[in-house]
Amino acid sequence: MKQAQRRAAQHKAVSVQRRYSANPFQLLQHKSAVENPFQLLKTDTGLQPKGNPMQVIAGKTGLQRQGDNAAKKDLPVQAKTIQRLIAVNPHSSHGEPHEDYAIMKVVQQLRKFKKDKIIMLDGAADFSTMAQGETLYIASHGVSDTGQLASLNHDVLINKLTVGARKAPAHISGIVLLSCYGGEVREGQDQSLAQKLAAGLTTGGKTVEGANGFSFGTPNLAETGRSNVLSSDNIAFYKADDIDAMAARWETLMPAGAGVLAGRLGLDYVNPGITTLNNIRNGKNISEGAARGYIKTLMTHFKSVSRGIESQLTATLALIPGASLIEKIESLESATPNHNKPVYKLKVRWEKLIQQQFNLFNDYYLWTGSEEAFSVHRS
Repeated sequence: MKQAQRRAAQHKAVSVQRRYSANPFQLLQHKSAVENPFQLLKTDTGLQPKGNPMQVIAGKTGLQRQGDNAAKKDLPVQAKTIQRLIAVNPHSSHGEPHEDYAIMKVVQQLRKFKKDKIIMLDGAADFSTMAQGETLYIASHGVSDTGQLASLNHDVLINKLTVGARKAPAHISGIVLLSCYGGEVREGQDQSLAQKLAAGLTTGGKTVEGANGFSFGTPNLAETGRSNVLSSDNIAFYKADDIDAMAARWETLMPAGAGVLAGRLGLDYVNPGITTLNNIRNGKNISEGAARGYIKTLMTHFKSVSRGIESQLTATLALIPGASLIEKIESLESATPNHNKPVYKLKVRWEKLIQQQFNLFNDYYLWTGSEEAFSVHRS
C-alpha cells in the first residue's frame, strides 16, 4: 500500500513538473490576468502593445517592467524605517517649493507611505527631536557642476546637522538625499555630496545615500523611500529639447521589456541582449538608416508627451489650494470623493500625471536599475 502511494505521489510530481515545464510562463500569465502591466500604458500614454505581452519580453528573466526594479529589491526602506523627517530645501530657481512641481512630487509621494513631519531646510531647521532609528530625507534640487544642494553648500548642511541645540541626535539611522547628482562624483570633484556628508557626520554608523543622476518624484517613493533615477548619461531625455541628441543616445540602449518597441512599433519580439537600433533593424528587416528614421519618430513622440506632462503638472499644482508646500500636500491628503470633491479631482489628475511620467520613462527603457540608482556611504 505504501509503495503504491509513493508511486502515485511521484507520478503527480512528474506531471506537475511537465505541465509547468511545457509553459514556464503559465503562472505569470495567470497572475497577469489580475494585474495587466500594460493597462496604464494603454490609457495614459497611448502606447498599445501588440501581440502577446509575455512573448515580447520572453528573453528577460523575471518579466518585469524596468521601472519596477527601482529600490524594491535591494532597499526595502519601509521595513527599516520607523519614521522619517522630511527636510525641504527652500532654495530653487523654480520659485517657492509649493510652486515647484518637481519638489512637490518628491515630498507628496514620500508622504503617501506615512504622514511624516516636514520642515524647511533653513535657519530654523531643527533636527533635535528625531527619534531612535529615524531617517532624514532631504528634498532639493542639485547643482549640476558640483552635486551640491541648490544654494546650500555641504559644510553649511553638516554644521546644521552636527552643531548646536538643534543638531541631529546620534541615534538617527541616516540620510537619504532626494536631489539630483547627490551620489555622483561630478567632474572636477573628488567626492560626491553623499561622501562629503558621511565624512562630516560626527557619529559613526550612519548611512548617507545619494542618487546617481536625476532624481524623480515617482510612485516608488511611497513604496520604497527611493526615487526613480535617470542616469546622467541620459541627460538628453531630462531636457527633452534636442531630438538628434536623444536619438543618438537611445539607439545605444538595451531594451528592458516590451516598451515602445512593441507598443508603438509593433515588434513581435524584443531582444534585451541587443540595442534598440538593432531590435528595430531585425524586427522590421530594414536598413540602419530606415531604423534611425523610426527612432527619430519615437524621440519626437517622447518630447511631445514629456513636455505635455510637465506643463500639466505645473498647471495642476497651481490649482491645488494652499499657500505653502505643506498646505498643498495636506489639501491633497484630506480630499476624498465625498469631501472636497473639486480638490479630489485635482488629486486624481495629479496622481495620474505622476504615473504617466513614470510610465513614459519606463517604456523608453530610461530608468536606472536599483543596484546602480543610489550610492551608499557610511559615516
